Order: sequence, then structure tokens, then C-alpha cells
Amino acid sequence: MAAPWSARTTARGSRQRNPRRALCSGVRRDRASTAIGLCLALGGPPAVALACQDLRTPPVVTLLVGQAGLIALAAAVLYPGRPRQDVPWAALGVRVPGPGTILGALALAAVYMWIASPLAYGLLRLAGTSDFSAGLARLAVIPVWARAIAVLVAGVVEELLYRGYAIERLTWLTGRRWLAGALATLLFSAAHVPLWGVPASASLLIAGTIGTAVYLWRRDLVLNLIAHVITDAAGLLLLARSAS
Repeated sequence: MAAPWSARTTARGSRQRNPRRALCSGVRRDRASTAIGLCLALGGPPAVALACQDLRTPPVVTLLVGQAGLIALAAAVLYPGRPRQDVPWAALGVRVPGPGTILGALALAAVYMWIASPLAYGLLRLAGTSDFSAGLARLAVIPVWARAIAVLVAGVVEELLYRGYAIERLTWLTGRRWLAGALATLLFSAAHVPLWGVPASASLLIAGTIGTAVYLWRRDLVLNLIAHVITDAAGLLLLARSAS
């Protein structure tokens, strides 16, 4: 049975008299949804990596299961139908790549390979700590085609979650892009601990800081994504040559 007209009018008037309460309630729901998305984006990849370490499957199967987990994680975070979390692609810096994007990606990949990587290895040697050898040894037993899939999936998913989504949503929460970039970079580095260990993952702060600075400057996620994939693919090629 419908409510009397006077009761409906009173309820409507009550809602109209409390727009601030409705706004605050909406903001709280937005913040809660964003917090859930950030927990998935920032904590999901290392959780997937740790879960895969417990699998009793051949290495290639374990790797492919991990990549499928990353894809599912990205879909869960970025799915536009998730309640109160419709983040358009343009807001994540995703755009149609032009000549500037391609040239910038090549330049950034060159910085990664010829400045950031040698500097990271040099610091690890000076500190007398472990480098990437243990992780590379685990990857060396995996077929090249499977490693190529991992390079593509990891490059795309990590940039989408840690660079695009995390920085933009943390900026919305904190109001400070530099703080959002710093937090995302720290957690990006920490996400690699299950594969590379603590010292090697800490050295990734160098490349991570450079990549974040470029993203904050250009806000072109496709540029970062291409540079990431090129750099990892170059490492894959070197690993394949050393194994042959």
C-alpha cells in the first residue's frame, strides 16, 4: 500500500532539507569503495605471488596461474560496473598513443635499461646483498613463450594498478599527487619481494621513482606501459641468450 501523499511529501522535504547529510553519506561510500579498490590494487599482486608459491605444480603452470590471477585482479579493480567505482580510462592516463607517446616510451625504456638498472646493480654490489640471480634462476627453467606472456601481463597490469589507478585514487583521497606517487612507488617495490627478495626489490625504487615521475609529468599511462614491457622484454631476451 502506497504511503499517504502527506507522508511522502514530508519524507521528500526531509531529504531536501538535509543535502549535506546525503552528500557526506555519498562521500563516505565513495571513500570506502576506493579503499577497497586500493587494497586490491596495491596488495593483490603480492598476494597472488605468495599464493602461487604454495602451488605444487610445474613452474610453467604456476607462472600461468599467477598471470591469470593478475588479469582477474585488474578486472576486479577496474571493472566499471563495480558500485560507486566507475573510473574512466582517461582518468587513468590511458589515451591513444601518438608519436610523443612512442618516443617518450623508448626514451624511458633507455633510462630504465642504461641508467636505473646499472645503478641498482651497483648499489646491490656495494651493499654486499643478494641481487636478482635467485629470481632469474627460477625464471630460466620456464619456456620463453610463457615468460613472454608474463612480461606482457605484468607490464600492463602493474602499470594499470600501481601507476594509473593507485596514483589517481590516492590523489583523490589525500589531495597530494606527490604523496600518492610516493606511496604507490613504495608499494610497487614491495610487491616484488616474493619473486626477487627484499634487497633486489628495494633497488627497484630507482626505476619506480623514475617511472612515477614521468607519469606525474606526462600523465600518459600508455607511455609508461610500453616502456615497462620493452624493458622487461629486453631482460627476457638476455636471460634466453644466457640460458642457450
